[in-house]
Amino acid sequence: MTAPTKPLERIDTFSPRLGARWPSGRLSLLLLILLAGCTRDFDRPQAFDCPTVPIDDFRKVSAVMEKRCGSLDCHGNLARPMRIMGSTGLRLFTPEEFDDPALAEENGGTPGGKKATTNQELEQNRLSLCGVEPLRTEQVLMGELEPEELIVIRKPTLRERHKGSQVFLKGGVGEQCVASWLRGEVITEECVDAVQAP
Repeated sequence: MTAPTKPLERIDTFSPRLGARWPSGRLSLLLLILLAGCTRDFDRPQAFDCPTVPIDDFRKVSAVMEKRCGSLDCHGNLARPMRIMGSTGLRLFTPEEFDDPALAEENGGTPGGKKATTNQELEQNRLSLCGVEPLRTEQVLMGELEPEELIVIRKPTLRERHKGSQVFLKGGVGEQCVASWLRGEVITEECVDAVQAP
């Protein structure tokens, strides 16, 4: 006589950590392949060329961008890809000032503060303007493109849609100021006029 056998029972794979039953076989393999495709291999940062002019000349260009684009509700905002820092908007705080806002206010480094735009903020503005389209900016520096073909001029002149509406007139003093910097020689009179314009 043979021993009685137990009826076969179905065994599912169970993950106590997830509290759910795992699918088996081909579906599991498909799931693993899909999840592996969700990884991203970030490229290393690359250096790019940016116009270099004396700091006092770029200060005039930056003043135009600070006045026209640097308010806290526009490009003086950390959420924007192109950030403009300055005395009337976003500030570059020291680690101590970041930890103690009262110290930043005491040092005049708050929006609307008495402290002028620092050289470090000017450098951030310069890199931010070039960083919008670094390869095309290099093409302008090499004479392969005109400055008016860059987004930093196309958007504020409404050659391309701009959420902030028109900032510079086409061919106006604001455009000429930024374009002259991109060509490597700032036309200071245009920049001064652009800051003083209503």
